[in-house]
Amino acid sequence: MAGIYIHIPFCKQACHYCDFYFSTSVKNKDEVIDSIIREIEFRQFFFEPTDIIDTIYFGGGTPSIINKFDIYRILNKVYSTFNVSNKIEFTIEANPDDLTLRKLKELNNLGVNRLSIGIQSFDNYFLKMMNRSHSASDALDSILLAQQAGFSNISIDLMYGLPNQKAENWINDLKIVSKLNIHHLSCYCLTVEEKTALSKLIKEGKIEGINENNSNEHFALLINWANENKFEHYEISNFAKQGFRSIHNTNYWLNQKYLGLGPSAHSYNGYKRLNNIKNNGLYVKYINTNKKFYHEENLTNTQKANEFILTNLRTIWGIDIGMFEQKFGKSYKIELLENLTMLENKQLIIKNNNIIMLTQEGKYFADYIASELFFT
Repeated sequence: MAGIYIHIPFCKQACHYCDFYFSTSVKNKDEVIDSIIREIEFRQFFFEPTDIIDTIYFGGGTPSIINKFDIYRILNKVYSTFNVSNKIEFTIEANPDDLTLRKLKELNNLGVNRLSIGIQSFDNYFLKMMNRSHSASDALDSILLAQQAGFSNISIDLMYGLPNQKAENWINDLKIVSKLNIHHLSCYCLTVEEKTALSKLIKEGKIEGINENNSNEHFALLINWANENKFEHYEISNFAKQGFRSIHNTNYWLNQKYLGLGPSAHSYNGYKRLNNIKNNGLYVKYINTNKKFYHEENLTNTQKANEFILTNLRTIWGIDIGMFEQKFGKSYKIELLENLTMLENKQLIIKNNNIIMLTQEGKYFADYIASELFFT
C-alpha cells in the first residue's frame, strides 16, 4: 500500500494560527501546477513496480480554490505514471466557502470520494478570532450541500483549546456534529507556533494565551462525546464511525510509503525522507532548470525506530513488540522494554499481549511518552 499527497500551496487568506507553507497570491498558480506535473515525471521511479497507490490526497493550503481542469491535469499524470488501485480513496481538503453545489458535483465527477472540510468551529466569534474566511452558516451549508451532491464519506476538522473557549462552547460544537450525518472527525488542540499572527497577538496581549487546563478539559469532553456517539478514537486526534477511518492518514501512522508533490511536500519510501523546498517561485524555477528542489535525508535505524514509536503509539493499534523487533532488531527491543517500567508505574502505558498502548490517562501526554521511549 502506498499513497500520493499533492500540496496546493494557495489560500484566500492567512489563518492566524497556521504555520503551513502557502501563499495568498495566486499569480503563479499555473506555473506551480505545471511544475507539480513535471515533478510527477521526475518521481516516476519513486515507487517499486509492485507498489499499488491506494490513496490520493489533495491538501494545502486550500486545494478547493483551484479549478477542475487543474485537478484533472494532475490526476491524469498520476494515473498515467503510477499503478493506481481501482478502489482508490481520493480525498480533497476544502474550505466551506469554496463548496458550491456546482463545485461539489465537479469534484464528484473527477472521482473525489472523500471530503475533508476545514470547519474549525461552528461559532462566528472563534472563526473571526482565527481569521477564517468562512462563517458558521457557511460551515453548516457546506456539509449539507456535500451530502446533497452525493458525498457520504465526509470528514470535518474542529479545533479546541482556543483562547476564551469555554467548555460550553466546545460542547455546542460537538452537539452540532451529533446532528449531522458525519462519519469522520479530526480534532486538534490549538498550539501557538512561533512566527504566526496568533503568537504575535498573544505576546501583544490582544488575545488571551492558551490555558492547558481548558485544553485537557476539552479533550476529556471530546473522548466522552465520541464514546456516546459511537465514534472510534483510532488516533489521538482522529475519530471515525465504523468503516470510515482515513486510509491515507492511517498509512502515514503505519509507516507506509508516500510520495509528496508540490512546494513543501514531504515523501517517505521506507529508508529516506525527501522535503521539497518551501518557496513557490524557487520550486518552479528549480524544477524547470533541472536543479535539485528538495532536501534528502537517509534515515538511520535509530531515527526509523523513533518514528515508529511516535506514530504507532498515537494509534489504537499501539506498538507491536514483535513487529518492532523484526524491523529494528533484538537490542532495540530490549532497550524499549527497559524504558517502559517508569511509564507503566505512572499508569501512562500498558503492555498487553505483546502490544504497548497508551492508557486513557496517557492519551493526554502522548508526545511526552513517546519522547521518553526514544532512542538516542
